[in-house]
Amino acid sequence: MTTLADRFVLGDQLGSGGMARVFLGRDEVLDRPVAVKLLNPVHGGTDIGDRFEREGRTAARLAHPNIVQVYDAGEAEFNGRQTSYIVMEYVSGGDLKMLIDERGRLPAPELARLCDEVCAGLAHAHERGVIHRDIKPHNILLDENGHAKVTDFGIARALDTTQATRTGSFLGTALYSSPEQLQGHKVTPRSDVYSLGTTLYQAAAGEPPFSGATPIEIASQHVSKTPVPPRQLGADVSEGMQALILDCLAKNPDDRPTAEGVRSRLETEIPAAGTTQPQPAVPVAATAPTGAEQTRSAPVSPPPGAKPGGAARREGGGRRRGLLAVLALLAVLVVIGALAAPNLFGGGESAGSNNAGQRDTQQNNGQAGSNEGRSGGQ
Repeated sequence: MTTLADRFVLGDQLGSGGMARVFLGRDEVLDRPVAVKLLNPVHGGTDIGDRFEREGRTAARLAHPNIVQVYDAGEAEFNGRQTSYIVMEYVSGGDLKMLIDERGRLPAPELARLCDEVCAGLAHAHERGVIHRDIKPHNILLDENGHAKVTDFGIARALDTTQATRTGSFLGTALYSSPEQLQGHKVTPRSDVYSLGTTLYQAAAGEPPFSGATPIEIASQHVSKTPVPPRQLGADVSEGMQALILDCLAKNPDDRPTAEGVRSRLETEIPAAGTTQPQPAVPVAATAPTGAEQTRSAPVSPPPGAKPGGAARREGGGRRRGLLAVLALLAVLVVIGALAAPNLFGGGESAGSNNAGQRDTQQNNGQAGSNEGRSGGQ
């Protein structure tokens, strides 16, 4: 047994990733289980090391039942070297991604409850000037009673940060990132709401709103494509819950609710998270697939009261939308085109660790996460 900082006894390794390793530990002073995250020594004094230290400082500012709590952070000797560490609350129930993989689509009452709990944690962070920037199923841990706790503030930024990402760099996960984040624009609290929307969509429909063979393909869809309403994919949610999820996925941040606004709508519009009979799944359109996967698109209905000349106007509008989509894709390419695909699909150092140790160092298709253990954060 190894003791860190004369207090934390390290047990089994729960997971590891490019940035850190996470161990199940025990606080000998307070006699409780903890998750201990150790920075890999090679990253000491680097940007990754700075990010690790920032994670500890950022999470320590937040104290909320729906955020994994940080107990301690610092440097101590480990295997003969000074090593940065973060000691966190141990959350034993796995993460939301595991729950979706095991059970498929979640029923509306459970989905609404988890949504409310995650939004409570996000609202607390946003009120204190912290944007998470990497909300996804892997970073929503579940305790033994199934309650949600947000983890992994490794790439969080303060609201007053002037530049969300440096030129040529991207922090986040393509499957769950907001259009503005993917294009290198300013990130706001509503960027977290978009990522929450993608997470809720996956929990409701059993699949993310957008998918593709490459991170660039996924990113371009986030920027320019409308998601298929989840009820059309068999999601067991009410019209109100579906509308809320789609509002979270609005391309324009100003059109999205705040985290607190999502909670208010859950109370007023969906008081019992009631469901209606889900619509039958819509067959995949008979269009030629692009790459390894075919992307679904929502059917576009003509507006009520459309006049006979509307078809010609729609045709012209379609050309304009096509041009805008091309321009949007070019913007995405400028921000992330030079990056290696693993950074967007989840091979990067930042994201998605949990502390039950049930997830290995591999991630699912297109998902980030360094799988640094089920610890309340990597």
